[in-house]
Amino acid sequence: TLDNRAVFTRSHVRAALAHPGDPAIRAALALMWDTLSRAGSLLTVPSPSGRLPMPASNLSVLDGPGDHCMVVLVTFEKTSKQWVKLRVSTDPASAYYNPAGVGSPRRLAELVAGRPSSALWRTRAGRSVTSSDVVRHLVAANASIARLRITPHSFRISAVSALVFGKLASLDHICRIGRWSSQSSLLTYIRSNEELKHLADLR
Repeated sequence: TLDNRAVFTRSHVRAALAHPGDPAIRAALALMWDTLSRAGSLLTVPSPSGRLPMPASNLSVLDGPGDHCMVVLVTFEKTSKQWVKLRVSTDPASAYYNPAGVGSPRRLAELVAGRPSSALWRTRAGRSVTSSDVVRHLVAANASIARLRITPHSFRISAVSALVFGKLASLDHICRIGRWSSQSSLLTYIRSNEELKHLADLR
């Protein structure tokens, strides 16, 4: 059964990243897209009292070959109920390179450089970024999708659909960067090519 939430395209994400807004919100948006992630997996971690803001210590920025870099975020996946490492690299030769990526490693490196905050996703106003913040920023930059049912989970659905229908990566590669255990699990996330073409026409 295909997910019935609305999807969007890489062009919508790029428009949102160019749209004025808080750097933490834009960096979170970029990383959600590049790692094919749900918002909840990136923004918070579980605790006995509920969920807490993602600690900055859970993020590592690693130097790669040449001018490339990789970010690694340790987080808790709701579906698998396991701690996992989200990885994305700017190096096209890396197993964790997203060919439809929007440059989240550079944004994350800039976000944490010299910042004293103990929370990773802290806005300039001093509050934690929420999934609603990210969705609102995406929609504010893209009037064409304002009436669609965009949810935090739409990022995972949209990002994998863009890779598959753009023929930008093999299913095995997409499973790796999106942390799917099997291709059959991945395929349940893919939306129709006709829907994505329609969205592209709205731009």
